[in-house]
Amino acid sequence: MTGGEYRCRVCGLLQIEAIWGADGQCPTYCICECCGCEFGYEDCSVEGIRRHRERWLAGDGAWFEAAKRPTNWSRDAQLTLLPEFYLRVLPGLRGTGPNPVPFSAAGLGTPAEGFVVEFTLPTAEKWVGNFQPGAGGASVVLAAPDAAQVIVVSGGQGYVVAPKTRSLVRCFGGTISEVLYLPKQPALLVGNGLWFERVEKGESVWTSRRVSWDGMLNVTVTDSTLVGEAYDPMTNDWIPFEVDLETGDVRGGSYPQ
Repeated sequence: MTGGEYRCRVCGLLQIEAIWGADGQCPTYCICECCGCEFGYEDCSVEGIRRHRERWLAGDGAWFEAAKRPTNWSRDAQLTLLPEFYLRVLPGLRGTGPNPVPFSAAGLGTPAEGFVVEFTLPTAEKWVGNFQPGAGGASVVLAAPDAAQVIVVSGGQGYVVAPKTRSLVRCFGGTISEVLYLPKQPALLVGNGLWFERVEKGESVWTSRRVSWDGMLNVTVTDSTLVGEAYDPMTNDWIPFEVDLETGDVRGGSYPQ
């Protein structure tokens, strides 16, 4: 499962992996090629982000690794992509402080402790969301690099949230077991052990046909294809499959076409 933030909090450069880890809790301590921010050090507080950005801009936005600067790179264009919020997955609800904002797909009031995420705005305002789990599966939070929204999957239940207004945009899924992120598209791939769905900006782009009778293994992305193995109860074996990332077309798998 892949989640977290993919844009540098200081300069907005898109990274190849989540800056605070796929779990949203553990910084990678990698260095941004553009501004030189060390993820987990300069970007661990709003004030630290501001200070490092000011130093970077005072140096005319020079690249930390100058040889990796793209030919047509624009500092001003990149700054328009600065994150509108920061994320942190919490181990549970806090015993003190403001009440968390509850999110429930069924809309049945305040849920018990679920998947807990802390949101921080560039103004240093913080709030905590408590997301009711679904029927079982993945739990991950993802900040889409091209939208002022966040996608939260809590125990298989998907939520699209606008952190600036603390509001629920929509719900999706319910039994999501696989979550993969494609930062270059950008897009999110979710699966429930039976089929896959491609989500962009919180909206479904395509849903594949059924791939497996029940369950999948070794699900990965290679180039333009999603590959894995689908369980076949008739043979008690795992059958290879491929899903085209652009169209959702499936080849192979254990479920009859």
